[in-house]
Amino acid sequence: MAAGKAFCAGFLGSCGGISVLFGLTFALVAFIKAFHRLDSTELAVTWDPFTRQLKDVRGAGLYVEAFLQFVKYPSTLPTISTDVSCVTKDGLMVDMLATFQYQIIKSDLIQITKEYRDFDKYHKLMNAAAERAIHYACSQFNIGQFQSQRMDVQYATKDKMQHLIHDMLHADIMDVQLKNVQPPDQWKAAVASKQKAQQDILLASNERNQAIAKANGDLALAQQSAEIMLQEARTNATVILQNAVNQAAGIIAMYQQQADIAANITKTNGLSIDGYIAYLQNRLLEQQNSLDVAMDTPQADAVSVSG
Repeated sequence: MAAGKAFCAGFLGSCGGISVLFGLTFALVAFIKAFHRLDSTELAVTWDPFTRQLKDVRGAGLYVEAFLQFVKYPSTLPTISTDVSCVTKDGLMVDMLATFQYQIIKSDLIQITKEYRDFDKYHKLMNAAAERAIHYACSQFNIGQFQSQRMDVQYATKDKMQHLIHDMLHADIMDVQLKNVQPPDQWKAAVASKQKAQQDILLASNERNQAIAKANGDLALAQQSAEIMLQEARTNATVILQNAVNQAAGIIAMYQQQADIAANITKTNGLSIDGYIAYLQNRLLEQQNSLDVAMDTPQADAVSVSG
């Protein structure tokens, strides 16, 4: 009987010690959990699990709140990078890497927590909403504009994301970049073929312009040579004509002088034309020192007759 009482007393003493130890442990854990530290890159919404109410928004600092839970969010700009395949306005599939940053509206953090509970769920929905906006913006542009007007595509994507995410997720889109845009292989081949055709056309046009320039140069040279030859011919013709005119004038003057002399002689001496010719013959004979007479050889019958 005494042994039984001693056992019970020892058991109760042990149970009491365990209870005290458990209580101290619980108090220590509760004390440790009462400390909440928020870095400079964090914000938090306080949550009271007993009243099931969201209290307020806290910034960076050290807080001692034994019965509050802290739902943390980044105060910086979270970045999301996602691979997207979308259909363009002309019905072609394009692959790209979309990267964007967003800023959570601090004044809406309590509402965000009510709707999405914590940052992980919120972040996943942010990614899904962004992809939806990217698909819409993608459908507003042709595949060629993703190459030639990349900035316009990015601005349109940012505007669509801002409109959707600001109202639904209470955040502002700060930056959007579309990288590694990969159009379909068929489109690449078509573009390469078109570029080659344009290069061939440009080459042919350059060759044509060079040929025209050379032909114009040859024509100008030929015209210049022809003009030089024509000038030389005109100059030579002028010289020849002038020489002929001078010679003709000299001959005319000489004959005119002779005619004047003949007219003076005939008039002075009262000679007729035949008389003037006889006069000239006499003058010619006077100027000769000797006179050679050419006669045919006498014929034999003529000699015999004369004897």
